[in-house]
Amino acid sequence: MRILIFNTNEKDTQNLISMIKIFPIDIIVDKASTYFDTMNFYKNHSYEKVFIDMDNDEGKKITKEILDIYPNQKLFMMGDDYNCTLEKNCNSCGKEHSKSLIIKPISQVELCKVMNNSFECECKGKSMKQFAIDKIKKNIQKEFPYFDFEINQKEKIISSSPMSMQILVSFISQLEENDISYEVENFERINLK
Repeated sequence: MRILIFNTNEKDTQNLISMIKIFPIDIIVDKASTYFDTMNFYKNHSYEKVFIDMDNDEGKKITKEILDIYPNQKLFMMGDDYNCTLEKNCNSCGKEHSKSLIIKPISQVELCKVMNNSFECECKGKSMKQFAIDKIKKNIQKEFPYFDFEINQKEKIISSSPMSMQILVSFISQLEENDISYEVENFERINLK
């Protein structure tokens, strides 16, 4: 298997490569941090999977160009922006392309799903608010891996055992950053409005 990674952040690239290397199969990983290097790799090799960091315009340009060359390329766009690179039409995208958005940071569980072809786009069928809540959940889980909580999107409640002040501040900060209204109850529940 051969994988191509475009990312301008060397630390993120190394983290992803170290997670990929855990799999007990022979995997060649090519990494690039510029548009030119990425397209040079892509034109000279065939890739089973391509990971593209979407934090800059280069990533969007690379995505569009790869899909123009080979529309069925298994493409995994890594980012935390709700905007889809082509169109926000999940039905036609699923039929015409093999691309998925992964909210950064990618976890080992998500990578396992990518490797066994069962990963589903994290943008698919979601409103901007649902996407933002998923992004917040992922950030909290990364920052506080042993903190257990649930997000019930139907009832719009984040509930847990009592939260420390640090966790509560992190939640509130991220909710405000994403323009999501909320109300805190007893350090155990955050009602989303």
